[in-house]
Amino acid sequence: MTVIPPMKASDLSTEVDLTAEDLGLGRFLSNPDPNRFGIESKLDGCRINILLHEGGNKILSRGRDVSDHFPHLRDATIAGADGILLDGELLASGPDGRILSAATSLLVSSPVNAVMKQKVHGPAWVVVFDILEYPASGESIMAKPYDERREVLKVLIPPLGEAAAFTADYYFDDYPELPIQLIESEPATVASLAKFRGGEGFMIKERRGPYRPGGRDGSGWHKFKYQSTLDGFITGWKPGKNSLTGLVGSVTISLCDFSVPGSTHTFVEVATVGVFTNEFRRELTAPDGSLNPKYLYKVLEVSGQGMGTGGMLRHPRFLKLRLDKVPADCDMDQLKAIPRV
Repeated sequence: MTVIPPMKASDLSTEVDLTAEDLGLGRFLSNPDPNRFGIESKLDGCRINILLHEGGNKILSRGRDVSDHFPHLRDATIAGADGILLDGELLASGPDGRILSAATSLLVSSPVNAVMKQKVHGPAWVVVFDILEYPASGESIMAKPYDERREVLKVLIPPLGEAAAFTADYYFDDYPELPIQLIESEPATVASLAKFRGGEGFMIKERRGPYRPGGRDGSGWHKFKYQSTLDGFITGWKPGKNSLTGLVGSVTISLCDFSVPGSTHTFVEVATVGVFTNEFRRELTAPDGSLNPKYLYKVLEVSGQGMGTGGMLRHPRFLKLRLDKVPADCDMDQLKAIPRV
């Protein structure tokens, strides 16, 4: 069975400029061949594989069998689908509305607790975006062009989704959408890009390309995520390891919390940043390998991909030092504009 490693995300700050009329996407959106690239939503859930079998599907998370966590997906069987392996994203509802944290919570729970959570908040669902194994083809389906793989999915997913909806009704209360869906795909044009601006990001895929597991270079797949920025001040640090031994490995970024009555010094940690240029990392490091004292409480501008579980910025990266600001300029109101995931 194929186990696919996660795909690395593109760095929006260097690969695409979404603020200058999408000039960074010109190589895709203005391509002379309008059928070369497709665009799809980037769904920020948990990667999942579904191995179809008439006796009961297997739901796999990084190769781990979590079938009993999702009985409605496990039992959504259809005739003649043995051995088909689907690639998709697990999404779920939770008490705080964060899809990623809700899906993660289900995967780390016991099967009994996962089912109980879904009884309260609704069953998890899967959006399928590719097919990895298809015995009926007699050859590797991943070697086929993406358009051909998608044609197979267009035939396969509707009956599978309807079977999942039936089993969802059996295990849970009425569910308004199909628990197994096929991701929407559009030609990569400026007009279609507008449809994908409201989400977490988008994927651009070469429609005639095969599926190449792992990394992104040469794969014909390009992942773009919307970045959010905030200004925070350094309140702590951790030493570097391995090649970074003797240097500052990461720093803790905090914001002022002015909501505490009578206090002007309360702060909340919101990020641990360890992505720096080599030059700035050396500046952060004192001769003994600790944080250079002159940088304690200095303000940094950092970027990230939404606020995750625990109120921490996801995938934070250092952008620049803000010598024009002081900690009092860095308040919690900045978080209102950053999506929760």
